[in-house]
Amino acid sequence: MIITKSSVVGALISLSLVAACGRDEKSTPDAGSGGGTDSGGAATVLKTIQDVQKDDTSNIGTAVELHGVVVTAVDKFGMRNGEVWVEAPEGGPRSGIAVFGAPLSQVTNLAAGDLVDITGAVKSKFVITGDTTGVVELVAPSGGMMTFTKTGTGTVPAPAVVDALAIGVMATDDARQAAWRQWEGVLIQLSNVAAAAAPSCIKSKGTCTDVDSFGVTGVIKVESSLSAFPAAGVQGGDCFASVTGIVDYAFGYLIYPRTTNEMMTGGTACIIEKSTGTTNLCTDGLDNDGNGFSDCKDFGCEVGPGAWLGASCAATDTTCGCSANLPTTGVNKVNTGTVGAVLLHNVIVTAVGTTGYWVADAAQAVANGGLFVLTNAVPDVSIVIGAQLGTLQGISTTFDASKTANTKSLIEISHPTATAVTASGATLLPITTATAATLADPTNGAPFAGSLVQLANLKVATVDAVKQVITLTDNAAATITMTNHALADFGGTEPAVGDCYTTLAGVMDFNTADPQTRTINPTKAADLVKGTGCN
Repeated sequence: MIITKSSVVGALISLSLVAACGRDEKSTPDAGSGGGTDSGGAATVLKTIQDVQKDDTSNIGTAVELHGVVVTAVDKFGMRNGEVWVEAPEGGPRSGIAVFGAPLSQVTNLAAGDLVDITGAVKSKFVITGDTTGVVELVAPSGGMMTFTKTGTGTVPAPAVVDALAIGVMATDDARQAAWRQWEGVLIQLSNVAAAAAPSCIKSKGTCTDVDSFGVTGVIKVESSLSAFPAAGVQGGDCFASVTGIVDYAFGYLIYPRTTNEMMTGGTACIIEKSTGTTNLCTDGLDNDGNGFSDCKDFGCEVGPGAWLGASCAATDTTCGCSANLPTTGVNKVNTGTVGAVLLHNVIVTAVGTTGYWVADAAQAVANGGLFVLTNAVPDVSIVIGAQLGTLQGISTTFDASKTANTKSLIEISHPTATAVTASGATLLPITTATAATLADPTNGAPFAGSLVQLANLKVATVDAVKQVITLTDNAAATITMTNHALADFGGTEPAVGDCYTTLAGVMDFNTADPQTRTINPTKAADLVKGTGCN
């Protein structure tokens, strides 16, 4: 089971992994993967993958012995390695399964197409805290051993072709779950599949892992657990000719492409829920594109050039694109309660990072006047400090509010689109009246989240060179944390313990990792002015 974090639920997951020791003896191969279930004698042994996958509740802990099954994938990508997926040679529903914790010495040299025998395994169901569905897999028994034996080389079963749209438009989530369940552990090829959004990195304790993820048609996610995504990138609405990979589960069903080229771009048959000309799929009450959202709840209807803006877009309209995409929405309005799809006008870029940028209503910063715009990638070259954007469309959300008593830990805009630079070079004026004690406070600092601020007489108390986290104290002995989220390596002026900043400017951010911290982030080298005056 590859451990992931779903962006929908925002859960953080960690697990201690222990591999079993291998055996020396070699099992005698059976003819194919048949043999059924051995129900006689003192113990029951499941002898086909189909018997193991027959259901996900019975026979948990039962011994499993498989012969002549085909390796379909071996995890050799990223930070974790060694998990193996095997499938019955004939393929089909319920014919595949993940094998977790096998001796690395026995699986490291395996490749797709190898025929193997697996003995000493037991049926297990891996369930993550907070979830109830889980995934069936094979593991070594507690205190026991599991053995992989390569017996030859065969042919990987052709991937089963699965219509993602047909599953996505099913009437209930239970129906969709049942449809995906039969393909758990199986190599499949999705047809009629489009990206719901650009990939986002999966985080653990606030840090990006080596896994990216994005939702697609069928209410399933594609994850880069076994291979990198295409270098050209993926954007919401992209249509794929097909996506091939292994099906898994963690807070929802996932598909892992085994190689980058198993994500075949250039599809033309995808349905995108949006308004185009006289065709309006945003008002028919249907989830036309099978991504789990219909009409005004679908990103295609809320943001982007195909978003439905209604017949009049008067302030009293109650349809998406009118009630949400208010004609004169500003950053301050978002910060005081507007959530969902928003359309901002004439905002100014105040800082640029590697995964997004910050904006404000005006050059003069004010409380509740700043926002972070999440792009999940280096922003477009036109997004520079001081640039004015004619429009900024996206989804307004409160980030990580569930982890703090303060309901506004950080407001951000995701899925940004339709930006247009109308001017550049604005002179930015930070807030200078807020103290370090106020800005660093989890509650009192909330109105300044995303805003450009400036403090005076800050001394460097500690430096964490690895995490690029700096602790600063002012002359009133208040402490505030500085990071380089908006300025890599602090513009080449690495802080050192004892350094005194006569003035220090930056945008305020929120670090969700323990301990949760409000941070100040310099935006350019000139924001860090060293001098004297610190106690």
